[in-house]
Amino acid sequence: MERDLNAGSVARTVFAFGMPLAFGMASHASFNLFDLWIVGSLGEDAVAAVHLGSTINFFPMIVGNGISVGAVALISQRIGRKQHTEAAKTANLASILMLLVSLVLGGACALFARGLIDVQSGTGGSAAVGSEYLEVVSWGTFTMFGLMHVTGVLRAIGNAMWPLVLMLGSNALNIALDFVLIFGWPSFGIEAMGAVGAAWASVLARLVFVVLGYCVLARASSPLRPGRALPRDLRGEFLRILRIGVPQSVQMFVRASLVLTVTRIAGEVGGTAAQAALGVATRLDTVVLFSAVGWAGAATAMVGQASAARLTGRCQRAAWVAAAYAAASGLVCGLVFLLFSDPLYLLFVPEGGAASHAHGRLYCAVLAFAPPAAAASLVLAGAWNGVGVSVRPMLFDLVGFGLLLQPFLFFWHAQAANLGLLGVWLAVLVVNWLLFAAYAVRLRRSQWAGEWQDVLPLCPESRGSPL
Repeated sequence: MERDLNAGSVARTVFAFGMPLAFGMASHASFNLFDLWIVGSLGEDAVAAVHLGSTINFFPMIVGNGISVGAVALISQRIGRKQHTEAAKTANLASILMLLVSLVLGGACALFARGLIDVQSGTGGSAAVGSEYLEVVSWGTFTMFGLMHVTGVLRAIGNAMWPLVLMLGSNALNIALDFVLIFGWPSFGIEAMGAVGAAWASVLARLVFVVLGYCVLARASSPLRPGRALPRDLRGEFLRILRIGVPQSVQMFVRASLVLTVTRIAGEVGGTAAQAALGVATRLDTVVLFSAVGWAGAATAMVGQASAARLTGRCQRAAWVAAAYAAASGLVCGLVFLLFSDPLYLLFVPEGGAASHAHGRLYCAVLAFAPPAAAASLVLAGAWNGVGVSVRPMLFDLVGFGLLLQPFLFFWHAQAANLGLLGVWLAVLVVNWLLFAAYAVRLRRSQWAGEWQDVLPLCPESRGSPL
């Protein structure tokens, strides 16, 4: 199951290791689009409701992803130093953290679901269904965290195929359950749940494949079999995970809060029609985002193992090659969204009005050119995560998306509301490219080995090692 990511050509290794991860994550987003297509048959309100609920549900996922990234960075570094016992203990600690945090965050979102929907300017039927949808997916947050954990641990040991199998399997089952739970199956006494059935389908499908994932990790051939053993320096290892994970979560939180901001503005400018269009647009964007997360995961694991072996040149090359692959994927997706915006919106919201399609057409026309920059930035941030450096990308995104872009969007909306959403989308486009430029300039100056040395001190059994 384990793979040495320091062997062979960087370009070939990144492609062979990263492509299954990127494909698996992109397929997850594609299955979400299929899910949206099914919900779209229920009407514009249902699409808007799922968007409102999914936007909030993304925030707990950010925290879980931060813990997962922190754990993957530490595990991959220890794998690179052949410290399998310590790596397994870190994986056990991360598993416990993921479970506890998922229960706390999921419960909080479920309890305050209606208020969280109202924050996004949800109204009427879309608000009522959206809050019920959010309650279901929130109580099932532990299944989302569990799937992130098992696929993350498998990536850390250089295994790309099992994460692909788990993600594809989970999404395929999700789609099958969608048809049963959304529309019902009278022969078996299952009543139609409408859009809320999509939430139940996601939770149940993830649960099945979380169990399968743990079974895979428990196999005799696995170097990181789950168990009760925890790191000797429990507090220190916990803080090391948080040191990497918290800034990464803050970074993704800032990016996700941008969706919350534009959803609110879109609702005030164009009502349910604009929010339904944005729901389709953001689901299309997740194809790029999730694919980039796959390439970023490959960069994290490769840089983690290479930095542990002090292969600084390989760290740099792995970061740029993975970013190039992600940018190319983003460019292709952006052009598809631009050229086929009308058919795409008709596919997902066939009963939507002219206003909804006009909003979607404008979004695609402007933001089709943002995916290459957004995807490459996420991968470069993932490369830094591999050596435990997560504060730097957090600060970049905090300044760009949090302190500059979002205040500008609210100012624009207040001063030029009669101009619609064109200025909003143009501002998002410009900031994405400015952030990529900042990432690129700073990455060229990275001292990979020195940065890694501060993150993962030598374990007692490794003192005196040439590393």
